[in-house]
Amino acid sequence: MIKLKNILLELTDKEKEAAEAIKAGLDAIRSNQKKIDAVSHHIFQARDSSWGESWAKKNFGNDRTGIRSLALAVYSLYHYDNVDINIIKTIISIILRESKASSAMVNIGPSGQEFLGWVHNMVGGNHSQGYAQIQPDLVKRYNLPEDTLETMSGAVNGLYKLITSHYNKAVSKGYKGSKVTIWDKDSKKFREQEAVLGDAALHIAIAAHNGGSGIIQQWCKTNKLGLAAPCGSTNYKNDGRISTGEKIKNYVPRMQSSRGDTVQYMNQVYNSFDNLEGIEGALTKGLFHVAKPPAAQLNLSPAQIDHMNKKMKIYTPGVSSMNTPGTV
Repeated sequence: MIKLKNILLELTDKEKEAAEAIKAGLDAIRSNQKKIDAVSHHIFQARDSSWGESWAKKNFGNDRTGIRSLALAVYSLYHYDNVDINIIKTIISIILRESKASSAMVNIGPSGQEFLGWVHNMVGGNHSQGYAQIQPDLVKRYNLPEDTLETMSGAVNGLYKLITSHYNKAVSKGYKGSKVTIWDKDSKKFREQEAVLGDAALHIAIAAHNGGSGIIQQWCKTNKLGLAAPCGSTNYKNDGRISTGEKIKNYVPRMQSSRGDTVQYMNQVYNSFDNLEGIEGALTKGLFHVAKPPAAQLNLSPAQIDHMNKKMKIYTPGVSSMNTPGTV
């Protein structure tokens, strides 16, 4: 550790201010690294608890590289963009469900479908890609970051824009309250259940990541048992569905996919939420703020900076000092 007391005696006033700014920056990095370690731990525990026993978990379950990248990305989003903690939990849970925050799962994927999807996209396809499994056309439609399909930070920021957009649409369509309605295949009745985090708008916003934004609308019962239709729509007349005009409050339709339906998808995402309860404390406890500007903003001459660096035997820390995504 640098003995600043002796060194500062040999520096000019402006150099002292710069030296203190550098020390503050180093302290901030050390403090933030501890925060990121704590956030990584919570995410890892959530992944481990929600990831069923499988060949993939056995081989990739202990790889924390992607977990740390995810922790860095959500840490930045939470602190510097003031994103609500529930949205942070949503982003983490979706990424854990879609890719386990594992580069191996993204690059290999079940049965090689990620690579095949990439090839398909090269010839105009629209296969979901990346840590958040987002389709290329959504990147264009919502003006998502260019690296949404390639990096963890891109996936986190892209997912944030998507979920926010879906949430706002849900609110405008009347989704509110603590419960949602689903079709229960066993009882063959519409029934209410608790929404994710007690927020119906957030629940349908997450479901839309699986079923598409088109599921966010006002739904009405029809003359077909268990089938709903957008209120006032006549697009379903071919299968005999006729809207009765009776609205279904906060409805989450069962849209089918190769890996189940929308309701099953929500249950899979929700598996991670329960294990993220302590993450807010990890993100906020003992937050370190740098009060002084970095040396580059103190208008030191090149000679003064060189003199200060030689005295302190350190240099202003750059990005490489902070274990950027993909490094440990």
